Amino acid sequence: MKVKRTPPRRIAEASESTKKLISLIKSTSDDQLLSVLSSIAEVPKSKDDFYHWVDIMDRFDDILALCEPSEEEQSASSIILIYKPGQNTDLIIEVLRVTSLIMDSCASKNLNYYNSLEHLASMLACENLSLVAGALDVLCSLGRHRRHMENGKEKTLQAPLTVLAQGMDVEGIDIGSFATDGAMPALESSKALKFQFYRHASDIPPSSDAKHGLIVIDIPDLNAEYPQTASEALKLLVERFLVPKRHQFELFAKIKLIQCLPDAALRRTCLRIRLLAISAVVLSSQEAGTKLLDNDPNLIKDVVSLLGAESVVPVSIRSSALRMLQSVVQSQVKVTTVLTVLEAASPQGFLLSTFRRCIRMLTDGAPTPEFPLSYITSVFTLVQLLLSFPHACDQMVAAGLIRVLLPLIKCQKHLRFSTRMARIFEVIFEVSAASHAVFVEVGLWSC
Repeated sequence: MKVKRTPPRRIAEASESTKKLISLIKSTSDDQLLSVLSSIAEVPKSKDDFYHWVDIMDRFDDILALCEPSEEEQSASSIILIYKPGQNTDLIIEVLRVTSLIMDSCASKNLNYYNSLEHLASMLACENLSLVAGALDVLCSLGRHRRHMENGKEKTLQAPLTVLAQGMDVEGIDIGSFATDGAMPALESSKALKFQFYRHASDIPPSSDAKHGLIVIDIPDLNAEYPQTASEALKLLVERFLVPKRHQFELFAKIKLIQCLPDAALRRTCLRIRLLAISAVVLSSQEAGTKLLDNDPNLIKDVVSLLGAESVVPVSIRSSALRMLQSVVQSQVKVTTVLTVLEAASPQGFLLSTFRRCIRMLTDGAPTPEFPLSYITSVFTLVQLLLSFPHACDQMVAAGLIRVLLPLIKCQKHLRFSTRMARIFEVIFEVSAASHAVFVEVGLWSC
């Protein structure tokens, strides 16, 4: 759907860097757009309003709509229609990536102007896992800046997001097995499809002698019995068991997961989808986020374990794990648990040790592929979010956070991190009265 064109009451002129990038994307032909978007590694942070990007969002919306099933197709089919990008897959993935970058770059978050949620919702039922992850990335960017699932049709996103947040795991297989290259444990649960639903009498066609009630689908080896693609397997199972539309998304998610388990790269994408879906759920509702995390008490601990396994866990997974922790903290859900698992009160705890390493890379060394600048930025963001809570701020100051940051004062290589350091100092000074003595001691403030 096209972006609403009513501008904000007050809107400053776009920065030169924003104007230049907008002009580049607008002037690029359809044939060259994929190449241009792929070359955009980041969108410079600015004080620009998201409204400046409406022309770009409209163009992106047209691209996302190319693979959208029509309303007639959706209403006529008894099976959920799968978003099929075809030859546009790479372009749509880049559109989603750049959209997320744009959202995160704008200081003024008038993200109500983003109006392509119906396409993102359709993409959650895509067979291509990279597209699902890309759609979730955009939803997380939206969720950080506005309550995007509070009312209307947007609220329908909560159900599929919860399915992806809860259902992309396998009993008996821990998160670490999803994240690494190693072979999956040889468990029957990794092959079996077990799914149950309630079939109402109204779900049964007049020509069928099927019965209503609780239906259990139990297939010991799904890939052996249904070697087809996930969408084809879904169609066959729906026809065989008369699965109503309202249960088909969850069934489709389970089929995709089981089919992906033998492939390490696809398993990792499944894990990334789960982490991003958890982030989106938590950002959408404190109540839903609390319920989700209560159902898996060890989840935060398991996610932090991914951050410490950088030699075997790729940075894309660790970045998604950080993003999930940021969402949990921002939504004020389980903040105390996050602090405890991160050992925030200890000078040698995981959080300060990681933060100290980030500072060292910025001042004395250089970011690496396993520890890139984007990952360092995410660590800074998590620390800043935690500091907004007085008890967390006091703990981290007592553990030595201010002294950890001091080397950045003289750092000239990464000025934007020096700016973030200054903001962190401001937050600490305002939130923690106990920090005043430390600022005096290190010479940053005089009474």
